[in-house]
Amino acid sequence: MSHLSLPPPAPDQAFFTLSALEAGKIHLPERLYITDFDETIVRRCPTLSFLLRHSKTGARTVFDLGLRKDLTWPPKTMEWVRVSKFVLEVPQDVADSLKQGGIKPEEVDYVICASRLVFLSRRGD
Repeated sequence: MSHLSLPPPAPDQAFFTLSALEAGKIHLPERLYITDFDETIVRRCPTLSFLLRHSKTGARTVFDLGLRKDLTWPPKTMEWVRVSKFVLEVPQDVADSLKQGGIKPEEVDYVICASRLVFLSRRGD
């Protein structure tokens, strides 16, 4: 396998600044991600999203791994979450985090939905 390396820095090189955005929490039983698990342990894990700003264009991109506040939609999906006994907390979602940082959600240029739980996150939100 070949080894890839980054190009050397160049004058006026473009880059991104990155900011983490709070986007909810999910309670995950240890059995889902550890081989020798303790059935009684459930961890409260953050679901983060990220705001990227391009240095030359100023374009704003949200890399979305978060949850949505409306946990009643879509009904079939939320039934699966209820039956699976997942506990979701969303005191602050991506839109709230953006607003708290002085950015209106409509000022975001691009959104990348990258969550396996994408069906829980951004449908019209």
